[in-house]
Amino acid sequence: IKKLRKFFRVNKPEIVISFIFQTNILSIISLLFLKSKLIVSERNNPYYQKGNFVWNNLRKFLYFFCDFIVVNNNFAFDYFSSLYNKKVKIINNPLVIPKIKEKRKKTILVVSRLEKQKAIDLILVAYSKLILIKKDWELCIVGIGNSEKELKKLSKKLNISTNVKWLGQQKETNLFFSNSSIFCLPSEYEGTSNSLLEALSYNMECLVSSSAVSKKDFL
Repeated sequence: IKKLRKFFRVNKPEIVISFIFQTNILSIISLLFLKSKLIVSERNNPYYQKGNFVWNNLRKFLYFFCDFIVVNNNFAFDYFSSLYNKKVKIINNPLVIPKIKEKRKKTILVVSRLEKQKAIDLILVAYSKLILIKKDWELCIVGIGNSEKELKKLSKKLNISTNVKWLGQQKETNLFFSNSSIFCLPSEYEGTSNSLLEALSYNMECLVSSSAVSKKDFL
């Protein structure tokens, strides 16, 4: 907070835009009593987002001090509008419709941060059962995160480490979407998932949890 506040005081930005729960809170504290305006962005479904008692209550209180709240889904809009009224605005995630390939590989694709929220472990367990009867299918995981080591250990324990491709962080994901057949996202909670929107734009078969999509968001 001291480093952020020092940066803001020296550079005196007219507007600061902050993303993600905890970062938003730190940004608000760092900008208290300074002249810069602050826009915070929420990307998840706050009804299901699990945080500890302190962080949750800090958000409820400190969001009164930001100038605007931007969300990308109707769940978040309903939640924050009930608390902060006119300070909330939906800006939908952008989407470019690509050219679609007819021939695809027998690949199950995951494009996600490797965090507990995304429940990638469920995919690994399901895939370990799938390849017992569908041995020609592979699993490709694009992304990095705090759960990466734990998930790789699980893949070894399930005897599927040679069948899973860990592709790390990628600047361009177009080829993965265009070449794969199935997209998976079993998240515990989501806002509006960019990777799901991309998979849908590539006309992929999508297997996701009920938290990953709302019919209302697509009407």
